[in-house]
Amino acid sequence: MPMKRSIVWFKTDLRLEDNETLCAAIAESNEIIPVFCFNLKDFQHTIFGTKKTGVFRAQFILESLQDLNSNLRKRGSGLIVLLGDPREEILKVAKQFQVSSIHC
Repeated sequence: MPMKRSIVWFKTDLRLEDNETLCAAIAESNEIIPVFCFNLKDFQHTIFGTKKTGVFRAQFILESLQDLNSNLRKRGSGLIVLLGDPREEILKVAKQFQVSSIHC
């Protein structure tokens, strides 16, 4: 049976417990590659001049990512953090690791 490797793209649900996307990927795959991508568009200003992601939200995301990475490392894994357009960056990782599916 061929190895099935999948990306789990963490977007807004940055936890391991009760994460339906992660559970589905684990059930269907032999190997999981956890990925988060900072989309630069999320840090731009709206048409009204306000920030899409404020300082407190950005701090919360950073702390949540540190916690997620720590929990993944305790399980023998780790989080790949990318910066850019998720459609492009995650595709690069998928090609690099010969991934058969992406769960998000």
